[in-house]
Amino acid sequence: IQALEASKAGKLKTSARVINMRLLRWAASVIIILASAGVAYFAGRAQGSMPGNADVVYNEMIVPIGQRSQIVLSDGTTVWVNAGSKFRFPSQFSDKKREVWLDGEGLFNVAKDTSKVFYVHTSDLDVKVHGTVFNLKAYSTEDIIETTVVEGLVSFEMNNHKAEKSRDIFLEPNHKAIYLKKESAIVTEELRREVKEPLKPLKIIISEPVKVEPVISWAEGKLIFTDESLGNILQKLERKYDVQIIVNNGAINHLKYTGVLKHVSIEQALRALQMTTGIQYTIKENIITISEKKEKI
Repeated sequence: IQALEASKAGKLKTSARVINMRLLRWAASVIIILASAGVAYFAGRAQGSMPGNADVVYNEMIVPIGQRSQIVLSDGTTVWVNAGSKFRFPSQFSDKKREVWLDGEGLFNVAKDTSKVFYVHTSDLDVKVHGTVFNLKAYSTEDIIETTVVEGLVSFEMNNHKAEKSRDIFLEPNHKAIYLKKESAIVTEELRREVKEPLKPLKIIISEPVKVEPVISWAEGKLIFTDESLGNILQKLERKYDVQIIVNNGAINHLKYTGVLKHVSIEQALRALQMTTGIQYTIKENIITISEKKEKI
C-alpha cells in the first residue's frame, strides 16, 4: 500500500505544520495538526491509573467529521484515521507490547516486531495484529464492527463479557470479520451478500472473499461503490462531507449505484448519483434533501 509507507516515527506524513505543547505529568498536552487532508486535534496526558504504565504519556487524536488524518507511531506503524474518529496511543510503546485504542475507523500498516504484539482495542473487540495491513471500522455509535485484512493476519479477543467465547479466530487477506454488538443491529444489504451463514449478535462471522479496495479507498480521498445501496452511500457522504442528508422517501435508500467518487465536491457527488439513480436533491447550507425525481407531465 504505497499511501501507507512510513515516514519518520511519531510524525504525520504530510507537509502540515505541527504544533506540540507537552506540559508536566498529569497535565494535558495539545497538538493541533493542519494537514492537507484536514484538521486533527490531539489531547494527551500521563496515565498513572494503568498498572505498570505510570510514566507513559498517551495522546488522543480527534478527527472531525468531514476530515481524515494520517499519523506515524513511534514504532513506524502508519495509521490513517477517518472522519468522526478518536484514536488513542502512547508517545512511546512499552517494552512488552504495543497497544492503541480506536473509536471510529482506521487503516493500519503495522510495523512488524515479533517481540512486541500490537493490539487495537475497541468497545467490544480487541484486535491482535501480526505485522499487517488492515482496516478496522469500530464506531462506538454504530452497532457493527468490521475488520478487513489487506495483507498479513489478525486475530481477535473478546472484551465484552456477554460475547460468545470460542476458539481463536484468525482473519486472512481479502476477508472481512463482522461483529454485531446487539440483536437489533441494522445489517446492510452489502454485508449480507458477503457472508454465507446468518449474522448473529456477539459472535464474529468471517465473510467470503471480498474486494478490499472499496473498503480502504477512503484513505486516498475517494469512495468506490459496486452495486451499493443509496442508503449506505448517503451515510458515507454525510461523514465525508460533514453534511446532514434527509431522504423523503425510504424506498430511495434501496436504489443501487456503481461508480467512483474521487476528489469531488458534495454537489458533484450528488450529480453523479442523480444521473444514475434518477434522484433529485436540494442543498440549503449543510442540509441536503433527497427525493424521487418528478416525472414531467
